Amino acid sequence: YRFLLTFLKDYTNIFTEKIKLFQFAPEDQTRKFIKKHDNIEYYAGDINPAPYKDTTVTDIRDINFPDDSFDVLIASHVLEHVVEDRRAIGEVYRVVKPGGFAILVVPLYEKAFEDQSLDYNGREMMYGIGLHVRLNSFADFKSKIESVGFKVTPYSFDEVLGNYVDRTEDTLYIRSDRYIFFCKK
Repeated sequence: YRFLLTFLKDYTNIFTEKIKLFQFAPEDQTRKFIKKHDNIEYYAGDINPAPYKDTTVTDIRDINFPDDSFDVLIASHVLEHVVEDRRAIGEVYRVVKPGGFAILVVPLYEKAFEDQSLDYNGREMMYGIGLHVRLNSFADFKSKIESVGFKVTPYSFDEVLGNYVDRTEDTLYIRSDRYIFFCKK
């Protein structure tokens, strides 16, 4: 969450402009920080809102808001859990206003891989996490986002300066969580 908040503070205008923002699966720290800004009209949703405060039932594959509803939409570590991720990305594009943007974050690996026949245990063996339904690669994920019409600019934590990661460490988790995709409509 610190990488995301640093990016939002240093690379966007969301804390200075009057905006309408939707966040999927809102991590507590990010949600609290965003909600304390009076300029932001904040909405949050998830397919299973129980773990999150002030969150409504919202399926990212069928977002229950009209076209062009939000200036900003954030989905961090959501799409790797969604079977129909292309449909979900299309829905994100649909509800973002022209001139608005989405912030999309997923773990990335060298090669994309998806096997829909795997059950939870099979996914845990193949992907390392049973709740993930695929492994995304940088090129594959960027292509999916661009295919719906977004102009995509990826930012790595090498570009977004801050004290939120130990850059001397090299682990699978640090490598896989290296990018934020800034998606302009």
